Parts: sequence; C-alpha cells; structure tokens
Amino acid sequence: MGAMGIRSPENLQPWHIMRRISPTEVYHYGEIYDFLEDGELLREPLPPTYARAMQAASPDTFDHVPGELTMAG
Repeated sequence: MGAMGIRSPENLQPWHIMRRISPTEVYHYGEIYDFLEDGELLREPLPPTYARAMQAASPDTFDHVPGELTMAG
C-alpha cells in the first residue's frame, strides 16, 4: 500500500484495486461491484442487485426459504 501512497487500510478505495477480467481487460473494483451507501438497505427502494436476495431473506433462519428465491430459466 505504501507504494500506492496509501498510509492506512482505511484509505483504500475501490479504484485502488484492479482485477483482470479477461486477457485484454482490467477493471478496478468500482467498475465491477456495486457499493452501498450507509443505510442503503434500510430504505426503499432497495438497490436492484440486492432486492431479490432481501425478498428471500428470513429473520428466523439462515436456511433457504423455499419458493422465495428461484433461478430463472
């Protein structure tokens, strides 16, 4: 991290970390992943990438909730 000019892990940002997607493509994490703002899962509308999983979630179990989350196809 010191070579990147970052003094502490708290200063690390998504654009500091690169990932090779293919032999010719490299993207930083900010281009690959959706990052949440503080409290974003607590208000409507939910981010589309999380809405389906949140609908299938249950406060009672970590097990799969039958019929709640199915694969399209």
